[in-house]
Amino acid sequence: MCFPLDRKALVDDLIDDGVVLTGMYEAREDGFFSLVW
Repeated sequence: MCFPLDRKALVDDLIDDGVVLTGMYEAREDGFFSLVW
């Protein structure tokens, strides 16, 4: 799934509802970078 960073509250709600995310990354022009939530 792909979410804009300004939708962090939506992702937090998904996590609270039990959705397990194995990794979160920020897409940049020079690649993908791991995010610490």
